[in-house]
Amino acid sequence: MKLWSEIWYSWLRRRTYTALCGHETQLVGSMAAWGETLDNVRLNFNNERKIPYCHNCLATMAIACAWCKKAIFPGDPVTLYIPRDNNYQLPEGSRVYSHDPLQVVGCLRWECAESGIDRAGFWYPPGEVFRVLSPLELVLKTKDVVVINDLADMKEATDIA
Repeated sequence: MKLWSEIWYSWLRRRTYTALCGHETQLVGSMAAWGETLDNVRLNFNNERKIPYCHNCLATMAIACAWCKKAIFPGDPVTLYIPRDNNYQLPEGSRVYSHDPLQVVGCLRWECAESGIDRAGFWYPPGEVFRVLSPLELVLKTKDVVVINDLADMKEATDIA
């Protein structure tokens, strides 16, 4: 027999909501961009108990990693590397974080990031980097040991202030 909470949650998942972007959406759905699909993506309510963006609008905010060209979805951790090659060409769908010096937005996948210590922010709606202290910057700032259990968890990140 199902618990009342399981029945309630199942009903909430199937219910349709109107997001602030104007589209109808469910709480859990999928997003596809740049040849990748994420399933079971749960949308969150904002402080006014509204859903800001539907899954399709969030998928259109995804960008391509400047190095591997795989998708970076809203909420994903990012690196901000400076290209070593003077003839570097930004791939289609990738983004520049700053022009002087040239810093491009990359993913935190094994084949792109040199290490997790380079996580510099998160790709954030409507399409910008939400900059946080990288683990290295946090060590230099606090001069203490830093333990981060999940580099992809924005709640564990330290805002630049």
